[in-house]
Amino acid sequence: MSILYPIYTPEKHICLGELVETDGKFAIRVKKPGKNDYEILPVENLLSIIFHTEESKIAASRAPEASV
Repeated sequence: MSILYPIYTPEKHICLGELVETDGKFAIRVKKPGKNDYEILPVENLLSIIFHTEESKIAASRAPEASV
């Protein structure tokens, strides 16, 4: 695993994690709060989580309301 560079938010410059390369694929390495432990999240997994969450929100907003 090679650390490429840190990733910051654009406005407040808060560090979100580090861009790393593992086995030729990009991932984000994130430190767990209050611990000296890291989690590595592959970018394709992150994109999948984002799109799945958004699709779930859209489906929920289109579902007919239950009549009481």
